[in-house]
Amino acid sequence: MSESRAADSRAAVRRGPRGAFAVPFRLALALLFLGWAAAQPAPTLTLGSYAYVVGETLELAAANLEPGASYRVELTPPGEGDTRPAPLVSVLEAAPDGTLLFTAPLQRGGTYSVSVAGPRLDATLNVRVSGAEEAVGQVGTPGEGGEGEAGAGETPDATEAPGEGAAPADAGATEGPEGGDETAPDTAEPGTEADADGAAGPGDDQAAGAPDGPGASQPGAAPDTEADQAPGADDAEPGTGAEDDATGAPGADTGPTGPTPPDVGTPDGATGERPSGPTGPAGQLDVRIAGGLVVAERPDGTPAWRLDFPAGSGRTEGLARAGDRLVVGHGNHLLDLDPATGRVLARHRLPAQVVDVSFTGTVAVATVRYANGVERRVRVLTSGPERLEAFDPYPEMYGWLREEANVADPLARLEVDPTNPWLYLAVVERAPVAAQAASVDDLLEQALTNSATFYERAQLADAFLSLATPRQDLAGMAMRGALEDFAARGYRAELLTDERLAEAYGFPLGRLVEALGRGNVERAGFWAEWLYRTSSPATPATQAALREYARYLQEAGQNDAASLWRTRANEGGRFDVRAALSQAALTVGRTGWYGVAALLVSVLALHVTLLAKYWRPQSLTLRRQRDAGRQVSPGLARLTFMRYATFMERLVVVLLFAAALALTALQGWARSMDEVPEAWGSGSLATPVALDAVVMLDLDRPDALFVRGYAAQTAGDEGAAREAYSQLPDDPAALNNLAVLTGDETLLQRALELDGGQPEALYNLGRAPNPSRLLAEFAEGEPVLAVPSVERLGGALAGTYLGALAGAFTNPWVALTEVDGVAMPDWAWTVLVVVLLAWAALSVLVMFVPRPRLARNAPRTLLYHLLALLLPGTGLADEFWGVFLMVPWAIFGVDFLLNYLPGGPDATMALRTDSIALIVIYVINLVAFLVELASYRRRMTALKQNDPQTARDYGMRVPAPELG
Repeated sequence: MSESRAADSRAAVRRGPRGAFAVPFRLALALLFLGWAAAQPAPTLTLGSYAYVVGETLELAAANLEPGASYRVELTPPGEGDTRPAPLVSVLEAAPDGTLLFTAPLQRGGTYSVSVAGPRLDATLNVRVSGAEEAVGQVGTPGEGGEGEAGAGETPDATEAPGEGAAPADAGATEGPEGGDETAPDTAEPGTEADADGAAGPGDDQAAGAPDGPGASQPGAAPDTEADQAPGADDAEPGTGAEDDATGAPGADTGPTGPTPPDVGTPDGATGERPSGPTGPAGQLDVRIAGGLVVAERPDGTPAWRLDFPAGSGRTEGLARAGDRLVVGHGNHLLDLDPATGRVLARHRLPAQVVDVSFTGTVAVATVRYANGVERRVRVLTSGPERLEAFDPYPEMYGWLREEANVADPLARLEVDPTNPWLYLAVVERAPVAAQAASVDDLLEQALTNSATFYERAQLADAFLSLATPRQDLAGMAMRGALEDFAARGYRAELLTDERLAEAYGFPLGRLVEALGRGNVERAGFWAEWLYRTSSPATPATQAALREYARYLQEAGQNDAASLWRTRANEGGRFDVRAALSQAALTVGRTGWYGVAALLVSVLALHVTLLAKYWRPQSLTLRRQRDAGRQVSPGLARLTFMRYATFMERLVVVLLFAAALALTALQGWARSMDEVPEAWGSGSLATPVALDAVVMLDLDRPDALFVRGYAAQTAGDEGAAREAYSQLPDDPAALNNLAVLTGDETLLQRALELDGGQPEALYNLGRAPNPSRLLAEFAEGEPVLAVPSVERLGGALAGTYLGALAGAFTNPWVALTEVDGVAMPDWAWTVLVVVLLAWAALSVLVMFVPRPRLARNAPRTLLYHLLALLLPGTGLADEFWGVFLMVPWAIFGVDFLLNYLPGGPDATMALRTDSIALIVIYVINLVAFLVELASYRRRMTALKQNDPQTARDYGMRVPAPELG
């Protein structure tokens, strides 16, 4: 509204003399701009040659481009007859000096066309290539979705991932949605000068030390063969060189297992070119990252091999070499490469996006960057990271490995990278003939064997069920391995409250809901079994999904199974008065501002009705005062109508104001409770992203101390955990966790004295089963920590509802002026707060003003009767229970009007619900009104009989007294 008024105001202002200069001034600016544009040198394109030989590298240079602008380069290979292979498309960014360099191998004879399009440039050139027609060592035809290729005509979306700073302008590199630097495959040739090593990372998550490769055991194997069971298991001493032989350590990330895929004639190395001559000693190769590719060149500058990655699979950053060990960071993985061929020898999962790699002796040290920009260093032995860690809660990261397998020829890619489990599955799904030759069963088992993390295995489980012939046996093994890894990394199901992350992990909740939606009872049954292991009252959505499955079984006539699943869905619940009251306050607070508005509408409606109700006694009082010669202002006198109200009516007004104040405080508290950081819903509080929010907590709050202690304990900071727990001597959960930390059983006894049903303390003393189904199965015998509930996490941020209410009533000014979620300007809100507080204070004072005698049995106006009908409950306030009509009427009425308010907030309830509720309220009010009206008529008849003079003063018809 203020904008429209300002616009009207500006429109009414007359133009001054300066308006005469506006047109010439604009023309001058236009001429200056045109002159500047004309002075800019035209873009130029330069080819290294117009005639090449098969196997050589095309070089295209451009100059005088717009710095930082994106240019589309399309290289179309020659075809046979009317057919023409799909072009190789790259989107490159001009360097700050306006230059651009594009290189690509020429792998068949004929005429290539290369076009460049972008700001001030749209040109096409032809290049003649002589030699053999077949490709030389090419893995996948460029443009057909080969390794790293975005596909013909597709360009990666240049979007920054969360936490990412401005990336340097790398030729041949664009930022993908996941923050990846990779261009489409084969978009840069070895020798491209754009180095991606220094690119600022978006905090793409890197999986922490997951066991993978051959050292990683298959999910479901016997405990002594599981490679990822115990974080911190005996590794070789770092720096001694013994780690090179530590292939059996937990988390071991040695090379791929199983038989090598059949040779299909791919280059003896990574994707891209096969060396055209003798490779020579690997130590003589210059290996570096260029434009998102790993390239190796011989001393004479000719390419030896290269390794590229599909867009959307994370960025390629960090490369280091120590002796014969060559490592490169891609996404959240550290890859061990064969220096001579570029073949991936091992894949190590790290907790976040790799941004740098170095060596300390023979130990690789990877620097990873989380979504919040925090960087950490992770030591990676040849057997894998030193310990298992929780992953960065960055949803896109959990799809990077699968995207890395999105290549045109997965079987050929397996020659280069046998460590990616999704390549084995891709062969089965997309190359059935090759899969039959290599044995489908072997390929699927290799996919499972080469998986390492909980999210890989959970996603694989769904993929196994989606095969033409579903493999529920392998899916079950994958899910068992997934939950084993989930528990081993310190995750807890009670903390997995973010449904977006749970979906990114591939966990059962979303899969079960999807199966039920499709009516696939067999698949739903599979996911229900695994969801049951991770369900808890802390995550109501999991229990709701199990109830829905039970209902589905009931409708299918499987009554016994339905009863079993209903029981399972309700397991783990424990009534807690404190939690129940907190949840009730949270529900009330979530009504938001329209609940406050409804209460204020009730206050206003009641005042209007009471003004009409006591109009006649006020009028009589004013007339008598004037007859007595007193000067009275009618307008001011009318403002004192509340002193005519009954004590109960005055009390109702005060209580409505108090309720509005309380609801305002609760809605601000509820808003803060609902602003729990997403990282706290990832299943772990031990990641730097989660800990960043923990350290900002106000430690005057008990819940904040408990969350601080739990986060520190799970992150390995025992000192900080001990300090936090020691300040909570009467908190059973804190005492339990401190007992686990110190081994002091007396603390467990103390916890049970405070709360005899404390489940973790009972289990740790051996008096009850494990309260966590997940840990009972996958961490048997380990002591159990009490996990912060969703309410405690919110309380750590917002405090308790009692604290919010106490603050509102002890200092309403601060509580109201600093409340969250106010959508109006500060000055307007401040004025409104002043008015409401003054009004409420006046209502409190009026309660102590004596009521005039005339008001006790006075006739009422027709307007009052009409308002009592139209505004339910306002005519019944003197009996208090009218509030139970007034407040619901205001709530449903405001919500009803929101359905017809264009541009306003959305209604909370359905229009049908509002309509039915209002009809019921009006019917009840009508009945009560008729009863009250009959009582009112009897009182007026009594007034005429008992006090005829007062009745006459009111203007009532009083029969003349009978003469005796």
